Amino acid sequence: MIAIGMILIGMTVLAAYLLWRRRLFSKKWLMTLFVWAVLLPQIANQAGWYAAEVGRQPWVVYGLLRTSDALSKDVKANQVVFSLILFSLVYTLLFVLFIYLLNKKIKHGPAMTPNEDEESDEFSKRNIRQLQTPGH
Repeated sequence: MIAIGMILIGMTVLAAYLLWRRRLFSKKWLMTLFVWAVLLPQIANQAGWYAAEVGRQPWVVYGLLRTSDALSKDVKANQVVFSLILFSLVYTLLFVLFIYLLNKKIKHGPAMTPNEDEESDEFSKRNIRQLQTPGH
C-alpha cells in the first residue's frame, strides 16, 4: 500500500517536472503509464484491507491460538460466507462502476470554457489555412 502510494507520488513529481520543461505530453510511455496507474489505488485499497484483516487476529494467524478457539459461537459459517460474498459483490460493483465512469469521463474530455472554444476554433482555422496554402 505504501509502495503504491510512493509510486504514484513519484509519477506525479516526474509529470510536474516534465510539464515544467514543456515535455510532458510528448512522453507517450508516461501517458500510457498514467492510464494504467488508475488501477493502483484500487489495488492499494484491497492490500490495505487484507493487511488490516490479517493484523486483527495475529494469534490465530501465527499459530499461537487454535482457530476453533478464536471463532465466535454466535456467528454461523453461512453468515460468514454470505458476508464474504456480499462484500465481494459490492467491491466488484464499485470497481465496474468506477471503470465505467472513468471511461465515460475520458471519452467526454475536459470541459472547455467559451473563451477556450473560441481559441480552439481560431487555432483550427489557422492550421487549416496553413495546410491549404501551397508550399507547405
